[in-house]
Amino acid sequence: MSIWIYNQGGELYDRQTVSARLKDLGISKKKVSTEGYQAQSDDAQFRVHAFFDYPPPLGINGVPRRKLIDVDEFGITLEKCNRTGGWAFKVFRVRTDGHYHHGAKITVLFAIEPGDPRLAPGVRGSVQRPRRWIRCVRNSGTTTFIFRDFCNYICTDIEQNGIPGTDDHRIFIWDNLQAHHSAYVHQTVTGRAGPRRFTIVARPPYHPKFGPIEYKICELTNILRKRKQPDWTMRRLEREIVLAAHSITTFDSTFVHCGYQWV
Repeated sequence: MSIWIYNQGGELYDRQTVSARLKDLGISKKKVSTEGYQAQSDDAQFRVHAFFDYPPPLGINGVPRRKLIDVDEFGITLEKCNRTGGWAFKVFRVRTDGHYHHGAKITVLFAIEPGDPRLAPGVRGSVQRPRRWIRCVRNSGTTTFIFRDFCNYICTDIEQNGIPGTDDHRIFIWDNLQAHHSAYVHQTVTGRAGPRRFTIVARPPYHPKFGPIEYKICELTNILRKRKQPDWTMRRLEREIVLAAHSITTFDSTFVHCGYQWV
């Protein structure tokens, strides 16, 4: 009200006084968040409720987390691998080597499972040795066909190298990117001849905190920032992405952190 009166010429307070009083009240200027608003909408909150309280295909209630596979994708360039900060005396700048492959991007498709606690620690697919699937595509975003091929790659691997009791029925969870929900992708995943079954459950929109894959993508990119060298090429970056993906562990605890409690 005071600011409105001042702007209308009332001169009740000047801007400096109003700013000082706002600070006294603990009120600060913040950047607006459309995503934060959408996350609190009635529709998004219902989707959160349905995701954890309803069974498939609407939610994952009662589904053992060993059955889940979380899938996502991200883009990365050599410039993004560069460090963005460092320590130095106040009068000095921090300088670092850089890369100049402008416009050359790698789209990384990444999927993880928590692992099966019933398996021995050294067995592929156990909690200590969970499977992960990764594929790199140059200079492209995530199209329906690229995502469909990645899903088919995961399903085929499970069909050919399945773990009895775990891979009989697997459930994919992913976000609401348009390419994830095409009929082509849905048919590729759910319409397989068997004997293994696959189901899709979409994660709640505007809630990346429920995606274990989101945390592991952050770990992967952080590893790349620490490893990167000035002489890296795009081919070397692809190789390092795959190596970093296979060096990440503790998927099960991340699923637990995200709220997947059913064993």
